[in-house]
Amino acid sequence: MSKEEERIAKEAEEAFAKRERERKEKAKRFNPADFLNVRRIHTIYDEEFGEIQYTDLTIDDSLELAKIEDKDERIRFMVWAILRHTYPDLKREDVGKLPQPLLQVLTEKVPFFGSKS
Repeated sequence: MSKEEERIAKEAEEAFAKRERERKEKAKRFNPADFLNVRRIHTIYDEEFGEIQYTDLTIDDSLELAKIEDKDERIRFMVWAILRHTYPDLKREDVGKLPQPLLQVLTEKVPFFGSKS
């Protein structure tokens, strides 16, 4: 390959790399609208309860949680908030009837749960 061909090949390679960097940068740009109706579903597994699916708290959930002074009510709200999208039949008022060991599992296995209750 001649020096001119090497120079052209190097320029083409650099141009391609630049376009790839720009594409990746653009792909990483945060757009809040992309997250408004998206629920990331997480799954944990427990021997007794099996597969448990939950979603992240929204900012509104966190703000509502902060308003609740009673610790027990905060726990019930948080359980309902993370389970309501994956188990739509679960009513907020029924959360207190769930078995206590489930709360233990959620506290241990849901990353943000233990720090909020």
